[in-house]
Amino acid sequence: MTLIQEPWYHEGHIMGLNIPGYTLLCLSGIDRPRACILAKNMNIWMLPVFSCRDLVAFPMNYNDCEAERHSVVCSAYFPYDSKDPPLSREFEEFISYCEEENLYRYCEEEKPLSSHKM
Repeated sequence: MTLIQEPWYHEGHIMGLNIPGYTLLCLSGIDRPRACILAKNMNIWMLPVFSCRDLVAFPMNYNDCEAERHSVVCSAYFPYDSKDPPLSREFEEFISYCEEENLYRYCEEEKPLSSHKM
């Protein structure tokens, strides 16, 4: 799985990531998405309520010590030159949802934070 910020974008399409056997998650119908997720051999789907130009999230289930676990993965871009505060409404709603559902969150952010367990 690859969490990507600022993918190569040309003439309305993300370029170079249309790879057989991989799923590309990004919000469609927007100009220049700045966050996307590329996953190989995974049955995943985007959570559109938390996704926008700068955020893409998906739920993931896995087994840990024979117990089924639930988590959420997101790729987030926080523009340093934005006039808005760094946390978008979608990101704040995403974090609130994960806290309410007691879900483990893994986020990869472009600026200024690094990947970490939240």
